[in-house]
Amino acid sequence: MIKTSDGKFKSDFDNIGEIKEFTETLRLDKSNHTIINYLTSLDKFLIYSNILSFDDIKNLKNGDFIDFETKLKNEDHLQNSSINANMRPLKVFFNWLVEHEYIEKTPMKIIKRLKENYKERAYFTSDEITKFLLSCKNIEETFLFNLLFSTALRREEVCQLKSNDIDGDEVTIVHGKGKKTRKVYMPEYVCNLYKDYLIYRTKRINKYIKKGAENTDFIFISSRSKKNYSGRSILRMFKSIMVRAGFSDERIKEMHVHSCRHSAVAELIEDGVDLKIIQKICGHSNMSTTSDIYSHVSDSKTREVMTNRHSFV
Repeated sequence: MIKTSDGKFKSDFDNIGEIKEFTETLRLDKSNHTIINYLTSLDKFLIYSNILSFDDIKNLKNGDFIDFETKLKNEDHLQNSSINANMRPLKVFFNWLVEHEYIEKTPMKIIKRLKENYKERAYFTSDEITKFLLSCKNIEETFLFNLLFSTALRREEVCQLKSNDIDGDEVTIVHGKGKKTRKVYMPEYVCNLYKDYLIYRTKRINKYIKKGAENTDFIFISSRSKKNYSGRSILRMFKSIMVRAGFSDERIKEMHVHSCRHSAVAELIEDGVDLKIIQKICGHSNMSTTSDIYSHVSDSKTREVMTNRHSFV
């Protein structure tokens, strides 16, 4: 995978027209993070399969994918979950080829998802959220993570936020080239934090402009690169706050920025919010995604529901 001069990513096999077109399609509604994952997995498979042309791709058989899975398991020593993550972009690519009539049928039809050991998603308790937020060192960190905990935004969505995306309490999330949007709403206390942050941000922006910075319309801009924060930058900030807050090494290891999203949804479930509303907040296209991902309602909520049931006699 290659990063171009304009900051975009392309496959090592971009010389193959169909792959170039597929990459352009991804850019319409996928984040950079997703595009990187897709192209990394695709390139890895194409290199393993010694692909030189689109004719080579058309000649792939079921066995080629089985061999690749075996390689990931026995040579790369990946867990089933990681193997599935590598195979998923390949299925998307070959389904896309079928949809666009470049091939008649996908050679991955018999390739099934491997069984994964269920791991409950990590999320913060209410007390831990308070502990975390109290350890933010400045208004930027305070606003950023209050925003994440209150709106369930994804990390990449926060990175791409621009000043005209926020109007009062309304935050508009734009996917791809304006093709799809959704709206979430900030609580009053987060709106007030945003006002305070704007004062802090304006002072920084004025300095950056004097130094020739571009794209200063992003909400969160790195003091180092003078560009919008990357996902890695926010992850480093997140881990640093956890260290300052005194979380254990084990807890720091298992938590990620996406845990803020899980935690926001867990709080909504605890408050009895309807799954349809949660689906809309999260931007899931299917209700099944919402119910599958966030079926881990806390034991305390389960206990509350069951112990308060009425008597039948």
